[in-house]
Amino acid sequence: KNPPFLFFDRAFAAVKKHKDTLKIVHVKYTDTIKDPIKVCKEIYTAIELPFSSEYESLLKTYIAKSNKKREEQSKSGISGKVGKIHCYSLEEYGLNADEISSDYKSYIENYC
Repeated sequence: KNPPFLFFDRAFAAVKKHKDTLKIVHVKYTDTIKDPIKVCKEIYTAIELPFSSEYESLLKTYIAKSNKKREEQSKSGISGKVGKIHCYSLEEYGLNADEISSDYKSYIENYC
């Protein structure tokens, strides 16, 4: 295994060992994209912080501005890729799906 995956194994082992005393929230990227405010609320609840209506309003304003900017960039091709703001592949980073599945297997089985 390469160093990043070794670090992940150690971190995952520490999380499992101290799961009763640590406040750790596992968030799926797809859930964040689908409903970012719901995910924020879940995180705040999990770490026992208040989630105010003022903060929710700030998030809604930010998300609306961000979505508008992304839509404008996508239409204009500012990103260099019309229709796509960010487009990455595992191969660009020297990775492949089999390696990710294997190296993150314990995490994927427990949290995905």
